[in-house]
Amino acid sequence: MTLLQHRLDGPEHGSPIILGPSLGTSARVWEPQLTALAHRFRVVRFDLPGHGGSPVQDVSSVDDLAGLVLELADALGLDAFHYAGISLGGAIGATLAARRPGRVLSLAMVCSSARFGRRTRSCVTLTALVAHGHLDELALHVRAALRNGLTPDEIGEVLLQSAIYCGVPAANAAFGVAQCVLSEVSGEPA
Repeated sequence: MTLLQHRLDGPEHGSPIILGPSLGTSARVWEPQLTALAHRFRVVRFDLPGHGGSPVQDVSSVDDLAGLVLELADALGLDAFHYAGISLGGAIGATLAARRPGRVLSLAMVCSSARFGRRTRSCVTLTALVAHGHLDELALHVRAALRNGLTPDEIGEVLLQSAIYCGVPAANAAFGVAQCVLSEVSGEPA
């Protein structure tokens, strides 16, 4: 069993709270709140698979990610815990609360949803592909995003936002790929 990379802060006997990060970030995303939370809680922050210090793992659903969080909680001896998550981290928390309600004492979801629709999944997928430099797959998913209802302008907004978190060179390369696909789809020269 490969545990998610994690960090522990706060009093050893404090009430446990697990903090889930968003896609493309790491446990460090919670640092601004850490001082306040660590006064009362035993804070557990984790990195998603392939993020921060967590190794890449074969996961294909939010249920799989929730399972990894439960493995971490079990390894730390946490029978029940509070949970807060941002975006995908929040979806993990919603899954934990729905599947294991006796273990989740409270739930806070920030910029999240219990279920991501096709448009949102397309946005998340595009961002993840930019973050990992998978430009060949990006072309395929730009087409899928159009089918899922995103407009070319919305795809551009996703790629522009990715520059902030994934870096300008990665976003520039993604813009090039997207422009080729959008030109091909519209029948206009690139």
